[in-house]
Amino acid sequence: MRVSSYLKSEIQGTNLYDLNLEEFSVGELFYSNSILIYGYRFLEKGGFFSKSRSDFTYKYLNVTMPTEYTQKAFIHDLNNSFDEVYGICKYSCSWLNSLESSEKYKYIYYPVSVPSELNPFSNKQYDVIYHGGIHSDKYIQMLDIMSRFSYRFATMSRGINSLTQQALREYATNVDLSPNAKYSLLNDCKISIAFNTFPLNYSQIENIQNKPDWDKNLAFSHLEQEIAPQFKSRVNEAAALGVINLIEYDNWNLVEDFYQPNKDFMYFTNMSDLKNKIQYILNNYDQFWDMRVNAYKKSLRYTRKNAYFDIATTSNWPAIITQI
Repeated sequence: MRVSSYLKSEIQGTNLYDLNLEEFSVGELFYSNSILIYGYRFLEKGGFFSKSRSDFTYKYLNVTMPTEYTQKAFIHDLNNSFDEVYGICKYSCSWLNSLESSEKYKYIYYPVSVPSELNPFSNKQYDVIYHGGIHSDKYIQMLDIMSRFSYRFATMSRGINSLTQQALREYATNVDLSPNAKYSLLNDCKISIAFNTFPLNYSQIENIQNKPDWDKNLAFSHLEQEIAPQFKSRVNEAAALGVINLIEYDNWNLVEDFYQPNKDFMYFTNMSDLKNKIQYILNNYDQFWDMRVNAYKKSLRYTRKNAYFDIATTSNWPAIITQI
Protein backbone atom coordinates (compact mmCIF):
# COMPACT_ATOMS: atom_id res chain seq x y z
CA MET A 1 0.00 0.00 0.00
CA ARG A 2 1.39 3.37 -0.99
CA VAL A 3 1.11 6.33 1.38
CA SER A 4 0.68 10.04 0.73
CA SER A 5 0.36 12.78 3.35
CA TYR A 6 -0.22 16.52 3.20
CA LEU A 7 0.53 18.18 6.53
CA LYS A 8 1.17 21.81 5.63
CA SER A 9 -2.20 22.87 7.06
CA GLU A 10 -1.61 20.94 10.31
CA ILE A 11 -0.24 22.66 13.41
CA GLN A 12 3.46 21.90 13.72
CA GLY A 13 4.16 19.31 16.40
CA THR A 14 0.77 17.57 16.34
CA ASN A 15 0.51 13.79 16.19
CA LEU A 16 0.13 13.49 12.43
CA TYR A 17 3.67 14.80 11.95
CA ASP A 18 4.96 11.83 13.92
CA LEU A 19 2.99 9.05 12.21
CA ASN A 20 5.27 8.75 9.18
CA LEU A 21 3.29 5.85 7.72
CA GLU A 22 5.31 6.29 4.55
CA GLU A 23 8.10 4.39 6.29
CA PHE A 24 6.25 1.11 5.83
CA SER A 25 5.42 1.64 2.15
CA VAL A 26 8.54 0.00 0.74
CA GLY A 27 9.48 -2.84 -1.56
CA GLU A 28 6.63 -4.88 -2.95
CA LEU A 29 4.09 -3.02 -0.82
CA PHE A 30 4.78 0.18 -2.73
CA TYR A 31 3.59 -1.43 -5.94
CA SER A 32 0.25 -2.57 -4.56
CA ASN A 33 -3.01 -1.22 -5.99
CA SER A 34 -4.04 0.80 -2.92
CA ILE A 35 -3.07 4.24 -1.64
CA LEU A 36 -3.42 5.45 1.95
CA ILE A 37 -3.77 9.21 2.42
CA TYR A 38 -3.77 11.27 5.62
CA GLY A 39 -3.73 14.94 6.56
CA TYR A 40 -6.78 17.10 7.27
CA ARG A 41 -6.56 19.09 4.03
CA PHE A 42 -7.43 15.99 2.01
CA LEU A 43 -10.68 15.75 3.95
CA GLU A 44 -11.38 19.47 3.96
CA LYS A 45 -10.95 19.88 0.21
CA GLY A 46 -12.41 16.53 -0.77
CA GLY A 47 -11.20 15.75 -4.25
CA PHE A 48 -8.57 18.46 -4.55
CA PHE A 49 -6.18 15.73 -5.70
CA SER A 50 -6.81 13.71 -8.85
CA LYS A 51 -6.81 9.95 -8.97
CA SER A 52 -3.93 8.80 -11.08
CA ARG A 53 -5.45 5.39 -11.80
CA SER A 54 -9.04 4.30 -11.62
CA ASP A 55 -8.13 0.73 -10.64
CA PHE A 56 -6.47 1.91 -7.41
CA THR A 57 -8.23 1.75 -4.03
CA TYR A 58 -7.95 5.14 -2.31
CA LYS A 59 -8.02 5.04 1.50
CA TYR A 60 -8.13 7.89 4.03
CA LEU A 61 -7.12 7.88 7.71
CA ASN A 62 -9.25 10.34 9.71
CA VAL A 63 -8.03 11.05 13.25
CA THR A 64 -10.14 14.21 13.69
CA MET A 65 -13.59 12.59 13.63
CA PRO A 66 -16.15 13.83 14.67
CA THR A 67 -14.91 17.43 15.03
CA GLU A 68 -15.29 18.17 11.32
CA TYR A 69 -19.10 18.04 11.63
CA THR A 70 -19.05 21.14 13.81
CA GLN A 71 -18.20 23.17 10.71
CA LYS A 72 -20.78 24.85 8.52
CA ALA A 73 -19.88 22.81 5.45
CA PHE A 74 -20.75 19.12 5.47
CA ILE A 75 -17.30 17.57 5.10
CA HIS A 76 -18.11 13.98 4.32
CA ASP A 77 -18.91 13.63 0.63
CA LEU A 78 -15.90 11.51 -0.22
CA ASN A 79 -17.48 9.22 -2.82
CA ASN A 80 -15.43 10.73 -5.60
CA SER A 81 -12.21 10.84 -3.61
CA PHE A 82 -11.93 7.84 -1.31
CA ASP A 83 -13.06 4.24 -1.45
CA GLU A 84 -12.46 3.58 2.25
CA VAL A 85 -12.31 5.95 5.23
CA TYR A 86 -10.85 4.87 8.58
CA GLY A 87 -12.12 7.01 11.45
CA ILE A 88 -11.66 7.10 15.23
CA CYS A 89 -15.38 7.75 15.95
CA LYS A 90 -17.47 4.58 15.68
CA TYR A 91 -20.72 6.56 15.89
CA SER A 92 -19.81 8.78 12.96
CA CYS A 93 -18.67 5.80 10.90
CA SER A 94 -22.00 4.08 11.46
CA TRP A 95 -23.96 7.28 10.75
CA LEU A 96 -22.11 8.01 7.50
CA ASN A 97 -22.47 4.43 6.30
CA SER A 98 -26.21 4.76 6.91
CA LEU A 99 -26.41 8.08 5.05
CA GLU A 100 -24.55 6.71 2.05
CA SER A 101 -25.86 3.11 2.21
CA SER A 102 -22.26 1.96 2.22
CA GLU A 103 -19.65 0.18 4.29
CA LYS A 104 -16.77 2.45 3.36
CA TYR A 105 -16.41 4.08 6.80
CA LYS A 106 -14.50 1.82 9.20
CA TYR A 107 -13.76 2.29 12.89
CA ILE A 108 -10.08 2.23 13.85
CA TYR A 109 -7.95 2.86 16.92
CA TYR A 110 -5.79 5.97 17.19
CA PRO A 111 -2.31 4.80 16.12
CA VAL A 112 0.66 5.95 18.17
CA SER A 113 4.39 6.06 17.52
CA VAL A 114 6.07 5.82 20.92
CA PRO A 115 9.85 5.26 20.54
CA SER A 116 10.82 1.68 21.34
CA GLU A 117 14.01 2.74 23.12
CA LEU A 118 12.07 4.26 26.03
CA ASN A 119 11.65 1.99 29.07
CA PRO A 120 8.01 2.21 30.22
CA PHE A 121 8.85 0.64 33.58
CA SER A 122 11.74 2.83 34.57
CA ASN A 123 11.53 5.10 37.62
CA LYS A 124 8.99 7.91 37.29
CA GLN A 125 10.09 11.27 38.69
CA TYR A 126 6.84 13.28 38.29
CA ASP A 127 3.45 12.57 39.83
CA VAL A 128 1.02 13.62 37.12
CA ILE A 129 0.94 15.07 33.61
CA TYR A 130 -1.49 16.59 31.15
CA HIS A 131 -0.27 17.32 27.63
CA GLY A 132 -2.59 19.07 25.20
CA GLY A 133 -4.90 22.04 24.86
CA ILE A 134 -7.21 23.67 27.41
CA HIS A 135 -10.81 23.70 26.19
CA SER A 136 -13.09 24.70 29.07
CA ASP A 137 -13.07 25.82 32.70
CA LYS A 138 -12.80 22.25 33.97
CA TYR A 139 -9.37 22.01 32.34
CA ILE A 140 -8.24 25.05 34.32
CA GLN A 141 -9.59 23.42 37.48
CA MET A 142 -7.67 20.27 36.56
CA LEU A 143 -4.44 22.26 36.22
CA ASP A 144 -5.02 23.90 39.58
CA ILE A 145 -5.37 20.47 41.19
CA MET A 146 -2.31 19.11 39.36
CA SER A 147 -0.21 22.07 40.48
CA ARG A 148 -0.50 20.85 44.08
CA PHE A 149 1.57 17.80 43.11
CA SER A 150 4.85 17.31 41.28
CA TYR A 151 3.27 17.92 37.88
CA ARG A 152 4.01 18.57 34.22
CA PHE A 153 1.79 20.47 31.81
CA ALA A 154 3.01 20.37 28.24
CA THR A 155 1.38 22.36 25.46
CA MET A 156 2.13 24.40 22.35
CA SER A 157 2.52 28.14 21.94
CA ARG A 158 1.07 28.31 18.42
CA GLY A 159 -2.36 27.56 17.00
CA ILE A 160 -3.91 27.60 20.48
CA ASN A 161 -7.12 29.10 21.88
CA SER A 162 -7.40 31.82 24.53
CA LEU A 163 -7.82 29.39 27.45
CA THR A 164 -4.67 27.54 26.43
CA GLN A 165 -2.85 30.87 26.17
CA GLN A 166 -3.95 31.68 29.72
CA ALA A 167 -2.85 28.28 30.99
CA LEU A 168 0.43 28.59 29.10
CA ARG A 169 1.31 31.65 31.14
CA GLU A 170 0.13 30.31 34.48
CA TYR A 171 0.78 26.58 34.48
CA ALA A 172 2.90 25.32 31.56
CA THR A 173 6.10 23.51 32.48
CA ASN A 174 7.06 22.38 28.98
CA VAL A 175 6.27 24.15 25.71
CA ASP A 176 6.57 23.22 22.01
CA LEU A 177 8.18 19.85 22.64
CA SER A 178 9.28 17.68 19.75
CA PRO A 179 7.44 14.32 19.59
CA ASN A 180 10.40 12.47 21.08
CA ALA A 181 10.79 15.04 23.86
CA LYS A 182 7.07 14.74 24.64
CA TYR A 183 7.30 10.95 24.88
CA SER A 184 10.40 11.20 27.05
CA LEU A 185 8.61 13.59 29.43
CA LEU A 186 5.51 11.39 29.55
CA ASN A 187 7.71 8.40 30.32
CA ASP A 188 8.91 10.23 33.44
CA CYS A 189 5.39 10.54 34.89
CA LYS A 190 3.27 8.22 37.03
CA ILE A 191 -0.22 9.41 36.05
CA SER A 192 -1.66 10.92 32.85
CA ILE A 193 -5.02 12.73 32.76
CA ALA A 194 -7.30 12.51 29.73
CA PHE A 195 -10.71 13.80 28.63
CA ASN A 196 -12.06 11.83 25.66
CA THR A 197 -14.55 14.58 24.80
CA PHE A 198 -14.55 18.10 23.38
CA PRO A 199 -16.81 21.05 24.29
CA LEU A 200 -19.19 22.66 21.82
CA ASN A 201 -20.29 26.26 21.46
CA TYR A 202 -23.62 27.51 20.12
CA SER A 203 -22.53 27.92 16.51
CA GLN A 204 -20.95 24.46 16.45
CA ILE A 205 -24.15 22.90 17.79
CA GLU A 206 -26.16 24.79 15.19
CA ASN A 207 -23.85 23.50 12.45
CA ILE A 208 -24.24 19.94 13.69
CA GLN A 209 -28.02 20.24 13.73
CA ASN A 210 -27.99 21.41 10.11
CA LYS A 211 -26.48 18.09 9.00
CA PRO A 212 -28.82 15.45 7.52
CA ASP A 213 -30.15 13.03 10.14
CA TRP A 214 -27.70 14.48 12.65
CA ASP A 215 -29.66 12.99 15.55
CA LYS A 216 -28.90 9.47 14.28
CA ASN A 217 -25.23 10.02 15.06
CA LEU A 218 -24.87 8.95 18.69
CA ALA A 219 -21.83 11.19 19.02
CA PHE A 220 -24.36 14.04 19.10
CA SER A 221 -26.75 12.43 21.56
CA HIS A 222 -25.92 14.90 24.36
CA LEU A 223 -25.78 18.26 22.62
CA GLU A 224 -27.81 19.74 25.47
CA GLN A 225 -24.66 19.29 27.57
CA GLU A 226 -22.59 21.06 24.89
CA ILE A 227 -20.19 18.15 24.52
CA ALA A 228 -19.24 15.38 22.08
CA PRO A 229 -16.85 12.40 22.22
CA GLN A 230 -13.37 12.21 20.71
CA PHE A 231 -10.79 9.58 21.63
CA LYS A 232 -7.43 11.15 22.44
CA SER A 233 -4.10 9.72 21.36
CA ARG A 234 -2.61 10.50 24.78
CA VAL A 235 -4.49 7.49 26.21
CA ASN A 236 -2.58 5.03 24.03
CA GLU A 237 0.65 6.99 24.49
CA ALA A 238 0.42 6.80 28.28
CA ALA A 239 -0.42 3.09 28.23
CA ALA A 240 2.55 2.41 25.95
CA LEU A 241 4.87 4.14 28.44
CA GLY A 242 3.66 2.44 31.61
CA VAL A 243 1.83 5.56 32.80
CA ILE A 244 -1.48 5.13 34.63
CA ASN A 245 -4.40 6.64 32.69
CA LEU A 246 -6.81 8.65 34.83
CA ILE A 247 -9.73 9.34 32.50
CA GLU A 248 -12.88 11.39 32.95
CA TYR A 249 -16.05 9.28 32.98
CA ASP A 250 -18.41 10.56 30.27
CA ASN A 251 -21.54 9.65 28.34
CA TRP A 252 -19.68 7.48 25.81
CA ASN A 253 -16.53 6.11 27.44
CA LEU A 254 -14.83 5.26 24.15
CA VAL A 255 -11.79 4.08 26.07
CA GLU A 256 -13.65 0.89 26.96
CA ASP A 257 -13.41 -0.26 23.35
CA PHE A 258 -9.69 -0.72 23.98
CA TYR A 259 -9.06 -0.91 27.74
CA GLN A 260 -10.93 -2.17 30.79
CA PRO A 261 -11.71 0.15 33.71
CA ASN A 262 -9.99 -0.70 37.00
CA LYS A 263 -7.87 -3.26 35.16
CA ASP A 264 -6.09 -1.09 32.59
CA PHE A 265 -7.01 2.45 33.74
CA MET A 266 -9.08 4.40 36.28
CA TYR A 267 -11.99 6.82 35.89
CA PHE A 268 -12.61 10.08 37.72
CA THR A 269 -16.07 11.67 37.80
CA ASN A 270 -15.44 15.28 38.87
CA MET A 271 -12.64 17.54 40.04
CA SER A 272 -12.93 16.49 43.67
CA ASP A 273 -12.72 12.86 42.62
CA LEU A 274 -9.75 13.68 40.39
CA LYS A 275 -7.81 15.11 43.31
CA ASN A 276 -8.67 12.12 45.50
CA LYS A 277 -7.75 9.60 42.79
CA ILE A 278 -4.38 11.24 42.16
CA GLN A 279 -3.60 11.12 45.87
CA TYR A 280 -4.82 7.53 46.19
CA ILE A 281 -2.71 6.30 43.26
CA LEU A 282 0.41 8.06 44.55
CA ASN A 283 -0.10 6.68 48.07
CA ASN A 284 -0.51 3.16 46.69
CA TYR A 285 1.59 3.35 43.55
CA ASP A 286 3.24 -0.07 43.91
CA GLN A 287 -0.19 -1.69 43.91
CA PHE A 288 -0.82 -0.42 40.37
CA TRP A 289 1.94 -2.49 38.77
CA ASP A 290 -0.49 -4.98 37.18
CA MET A 291 -2.60 -2.14 35.77
CA ARG A 292 0.46 -0.61 34.14
CA VAL A 293 1.52 -3.94 32.64
CA ASN A 294 -1.99 -4.79 31.42
CA ALA A 295 -2.41 -1.45 29.67
CA TYR A 296 1.08 -1.62 28.18
CA LYS A 297 0.40 -5.03 26.64
CA LYS A 298 -2.84 -3.82 25.05
CA SER A 299 -1.22 -0.65 23.73
CA LEU A 300 1.13 -2.77 21.62
CA ARG A 301 -1.86 -3.44 19.36
CA TYR A 302 -2.37 0.24 18.58
CA THR A 303 0.93 1.15 16.92
CA ARG A 304 1.37 3.05 13.66
CA LYS A 305 2.95 -0.05 12.10
CA ASN A 306 -0.07 -2.19 12.96
CA ALA A 307 -2.38 0.55 11.66
CA TYR A 308 -0.57 0.55 8.32
CA PHE A 309 -0.88 -3.20 7.87
CA ASP A 310 -4.44 -3.35 9.24
CA ILE A 311 -5.55 -0.77 6.69
CA ALA A 312 -3.57 -2.48 3.94
CA THR A 313 -5.25 -5.83 4.64
CA THR A 314 -8.89 -4.93 5.18
CA SER A 315 -9.99 -8.51 4.55
CA ASN A 316 -9.38 -9.02 8.29
CA TRP A 317 -11.79 -6.25 9.30
CA PRO A 318 -12.98 -5.60 12.00
CA ALA A 319 -10.43 -7.76 13.82
CA ILE A 320 -8.31 -4.70 14.57
CA ILE A 321 -10.50 -3.65 17.50
CA THR A 322 -9.27 -5.48 20.56
CA GLN A 323 -11.81 -7.80 22.14
CA ILE A 324 -11.45 -7.19 25.89
